[in-house]
Amino acid sequence: MGQVQIKRMSESKQLIINLVASIVATVVNYGISLLFTPYLVRTAGGEAYGFVSLANNMVNYASIVTIALSSVAGRFIAIEVHKGNQEKANTYFNSVFWANTVLAAVFLGASLLVVPNLHKIIEIPKALVNDVKLLFLFIFINFIITVVSNVFNVATFITNKLYLTSLGNCISSLIRVGLLFLFYGVFPARVMYIGVAACACTIFLAVYNRILTSKLTEGLFIDIQKFSFSYVKELLSAGIWSSVTKLSQILSDGLDLLISNIWIGSYEMGQLSISYTIPTMLGIVVSTIVSLFSPQQTFYYAKGEIVHVVEEIKQNMKLTGFFISIIFCGIVVYGYEFFSLWVPQENIKLIYQLALVSILSVFVSGVTSSLSNVFLLTNHLKVNSIVWLMVSMIDAVLVLVLVNSTRLGIYAVAGVSKIVGLIVNVTYLPLYASRCLQVSGKTFYPIIIRYMCNTVLIMAVFMGMKQILPAISGWTGLIINGLLMGAAGGIINFFVFLNHRERKFLVLLVKKKINH
Repeated sequence: MGQVQIKRMSESKQLIINLVASIVATVVNYGISLLFTPYLVRTAGGEAYGFVSLANNMVNYASIVTIALSSVAGRFIAIEVHKGNQEKANTYFNSVFWANTVLAAVFLGASLLVVPNLHKIIEIPKALVNDVKLLFLFIFINFIITVVSNVFNVATFITNKLYLTSLGNCISSLIRVGLLFLFYGVFPARVMYIGVAACACTIFLAVYNRILTSKLTEGLFIDIQKFSFSYVKELLSAGIWSSVTKLSQILSDGLDLLISNIWIGSYEMGQLSISYTIPTMLGIVVSTIVSLFSPQQTFYYAKGEIVHVVEEIKQNMKLTGFFISIIFCGIVVYGYEFFSLWVPQENIKLIYQLALVSILSVFVSGVTSSLSNVFLLTNHLKVNSIVWLMVSMIDAVLVLVLVNSTRLGIYAVAGVSKIVGLIVNVTYLPLYASRCLQVSGKTFYPIIIRYMCNTVLIMAVFMGMKQILPAISGWTGLIINGLLMGAAGGIINFFVFLNHRERKFLVLLVKKKINH
């Protein structure tokens, strides 16, 4: 076996370790959410659940400012470490930490002004005013802790030991569910407990990641004398475009719940929030898989090995497409049954229809999301940010026009950004990513086209299987049918989506693991 193949096997082994750990962490985290959400909706009501999502969305608005530093910190620090410039890497590290600490202090002051006047900003049922205010307060505090501590996440990124991050997330999820069961089991039901539990988990992760930073990257340590304003300016000059991109995301779909609350009603906001649960989780699954490839892509780019960067991106696209095509089709085919079992007391027809509309963009982004890493990797964020800002402004205007001039109402809120996003993901994104990497504009389209055709095939098979399999009458039937469809989708992906070389390599990797 050649050295190159041995190297690829070693990298794939690390990828599998990170992937398995990420899958376990995701299953634990969102398994808990899926189990707990019906209880929250049942005890506090759909409106209260909507305020949890709205609070998190408002934190996302604030993250427009902080993301300018945090989004590029890992890239700059990792590249200097891989180049052997440890002193420069530590200066970047401290510059980010101390700048974020100052920002956190500013946000703390702002939150203490916003929370007491929250009822004047958004519509809150009188019975929930105090509870919702406390929820927002704890969610804001959670955000502030995250801002200060997020630079410690770079340690596992630099060393490509993302499985340690997944382990921390698993423990954090267990802490969260333990606290929630304690609060809701002992005290009267209040929605603010969600914020309290989130703060506790974030404090744990901050300490956990701080310890990992000390053990994995000895050259990175907190020292205020290492702070450099010029380094902050350099990071901001690159990261400011990440803030613009974040603003674009908020204008596209981050304002959905706020628009629903103000222009339509808190009930519709609650139903939309519930419908977004599964699509949001699907998006996070995509992001999780995409992030697994970032450390190796950064390593190759630091070494100037663009060919290997492209190979990693293609492998990333195949892996995300493999999983997302199955999940996407499963949601379409069995989404109504799932929501009927999950939140039976809600408007299932409305929630399912909104969920279908909201996952439209995933039909393409399930395979193209990995291309978004290219702009950060190559430090070509400006054009990408401007394009998405223009798209998002069009989205926001269209939504407001349709909500106020048609009967589409909540469907306009859920659908406009997703349809536009689908178009942009299949046209602009692959072309500009190719240009940034200085490769042919056709480089990524064969995978995208193959993914879309393969997803249509899986959808047809799933719909056919649904006619044959027993009707769903409970969770057991849904799980069994889901597993059967998942297995069928996996087989189709293995023989249709993957090519001969990829199938051979995967089989070889599995055999090597079994023999070991």
